[in-house]
Amino acid sequence: MPAATTIVVAREDFSIPGGEEREGAQSEPAALENRFFSLLRESKPDVVVLDLSRANGSGVGMILKIRRQSSVPILVVCGPNADNVQDYRIAGAAECMASPVDVVTFNEVLQQIVLVNSQASGLATREAEVLISPVSTSSRTRT
Repeated sequence: MPAATTIVVAREDFSIPGGEEREGAQSEPAALENRFFSLLRESKPDVVVLDLSRANGSGVGMILKIRRQSSVPILVVCGPNADNVQDYRIAGAAECMASPVDVVTFNEVLQQIVLVNSQASGLATREAEVLISPVSTSSRTRT
């Protein structure tokens, strides 16, 4: 398990908390989305944390957009009475947590997602190696 976990946090409009720029910052939806995906490509995070606690059900589209461009696991933070948890998981969220978020639980869930994802990545790498490695002549049967 890695010593540090890299996460990218975003709101339902792809804005990044604490990432507001100085005066003249572009807050157009397309600019926010471009900035988010640029950060996603540059930082190569272990997990994306989406704060959908105020999304009013519009988070499914956001999850689908991320899934189309990245395989990074998504942890959704939703409202305490979220009815969309199942929809978020079907769209591609690895896990959902209700706000307010307990820091200890949040850390445990993040580490579990990273562990499962690293195991899945390792398995996929081993499967790919098996598929592309040449068959040895000693294991072939002669007819």
